[in-house]
Parts: sequence; structure tokens; C-alpha cells
Amino acid sequence: MERKLKLIQGNYCCLYQNKLISLTEKNYVFIEIDLKTSRVSLMDKKNLENRIEYITSIGDALYLVDMGGKWIAETTVSSAEISCYPIPCNRKSTGNFSYICEYGGNLFLFLREEPAVVIFDTVTKAVSRKELRIHDFKANFDSGCVKGNSVYLFSGNAKKYYVYDLDERKVIQEKDLHIEGLASCVTCYENDIFILSRNAVYSMNNNFEMIVKINDPVYCSKICIAGGVIWFLPGLGEKIYTYRFGETDAREYGDYPEDYEYDIENGWGKFVGKAEDTDNIYWSMRSNNYILSIRKKDGKECWMQPYISDEALLMEKSFFSVKGRILHEGTLKLNDLINHLT
Repeated sequence: MERKLKLIQGNYCCLYQNKLISLTEKNYVFIEIDLKTSRVSLMDKKNLENRIEYITSIGDALYLVDMGGKWIAETTVSSAEISCYPIPCNRKSTGNFSYICEYGGNLFLFLREEPAVVIFDTVTKAVSRKELRIHDFKANFDSGCVKGNSVYLFSGNAKKYYVYDLDERKVIQEKDLHIEGLASCVTCYENDIFILSRNAVYSMNNNFEMIVKINDPVYCSKICIAGGVIWFLPGLGEKIYTYRFGETDAREYGDYPEDYEYDIENGWGKFVGKAEDTDNIYWSMRSNNYILSIRKKDGKECWMQPYISDEALLMEKSFFSVKGRILHEGTLKLNDLINHLT
């Protein structure tokens, strides 16, 4: 995989005026990718100090949540200024949040290991932490999704799911969850919620009936549903599967670009964050060399390979503009350092 593509990989993205905006995972550089041309541009902003767990755009503003649970960053698309607001969280290096969403001009950050939500008001910048008041909760939340004005939170260990009303800001329902294993990914599609657990997909509206199961010993980590097609996206593995509603079995996907490849340490988390508009769902290029776009009307895929013309500027922003950064041989080479110093 080309060095430039490694440096622009990111785990989360958001949409703004036909561009995908992301933060690179290796060096926390703001980039934007033109969806019409696939051209990558560096944004005029300082690098952040950590990876992010979430990014969204509200108007011209961008909001990013620190993966370590310390802050929410705010900036605008056109401004170089970045403000960071501390948030009350348990602050592990990763895995602080089970689900994050934006609703009514507020960010809702649901914690993974505690029955609590952190709410950030994007207008007043006020931060508050609210307990969910769940009776005798002793297990982690796995994941969540929005359906209407509610967030559905799932806990496979507790065998429960909880409905949080975003308007009333409280849990309004607590119900039994009938799946095997953890709810590794959940998504809302056509007024139903589908849960991925151990390579099986369950329908909540149909009393958690198993819709399909992938025959693979390595678990997929994400599902994406569009146009009547379920896309199974890999975690530790490298295989993608698809299933069309009404068919008997899922199929292994094989129509990759000729130069398609993965590049990630330990193989984990190949697809993490996504953004969507009226027509398409875009998955961040976290570990591969293409962006996967899935069309909503028919579930058809499109592979887009980003490119950046100014490698020197990318190297400067990625490595040399941050004081105290330890430089490693690999994506940064000795001749890069020599060229920079001379």
C-alpha cells in the first residue's frame, strides 16, 4: 500500500457539501475528500492530540469526540481555530462510549461501562452528565442506534435493551434481549432494528428472529443495510459477505478492485465509522486503500480510491509540525527527514 494512503486513513468521517471530512488516525491531521474527484485536501487546522471516536457537522461547525474521553473539540470548516471542552468520563484510552449521536443541537455520549450519558449543548457549550437510572445494571453496553427520537442501547451480557427518549432525556423502556452473544453492531432499517452478534443478524420487530448467519469462524464486526442487502464487514478477518432479504444464504463478496488490500496492525477494526447522505452510505478508509460507498436504493457498492497530490505538505503536517513527536522508520523514511532538514 502506498505511503500516502496509509497517512490519510481515518476511523470516522462526516459529510459536508459533497466532501468527506476526517481526522487521520496515525497523526490526527484534518483532511477532506472530494466525493466527485476523490481528491484529498489538507485542512488549515492544527493537528489534534488524540484519535477520535466520533465526528459530525452541524451547519458549518465540526464536532469531534476524543477517543480517550477527555474532550469534545469544536471548529468550523473554514476556520483554523479549535476549541476543546472537557467532558466527565471514565477516560480509558479506548472503549469509553457505547454510542454517540447528535440530536436537536446536542451531542449525546452514552458511556460503555456506566449507566450514564454525557450531554454537550453545541449552542451554550454546557456539559452535563446524567445517570440513566437503570435498575441493578451490572454489565456493559455493547452498542446502540437511533430510531425516531429514541436511542436503543443493547447489552448482550445483561440480556437487555433500553430505550432512551432524546426529548425527555430518560430511559422509558427496559426489555429482554433474545440473542446469542454481544450486540456487536446494531442498525435501523425500514423501521426495524437489526442486531449483529456472532455473525448472525436478528430482527427486533420479529421477536429477535435470526435472519441469516455467516458460516465463518472469524466474526464480522459491522453490518450495513441498504436496498434490501445486508453487507457484513470484517473485523479480525478480511472477508466481506452480502445477503439479500428473501434469499436462503449469504455470499462471500469477491468483486474488489485489482489492487485492493488491507494494512493495519493486529488486523482489527477494518471498518469503523460511516457517514451518509440521501443517496449513499460512506465507510471510512480505516485500514484499506479504498473507500467503500453503498448506494441506498439498491445496495450496490462503489469503490473510491482517494489521492493526494502534495505529498510534501502531507508529510510536514503528519510528522514535522508537531514538536516532541517521536519519528519511526516505516511510513516515514530516512530520506523524508533529510529532505525536510535540508
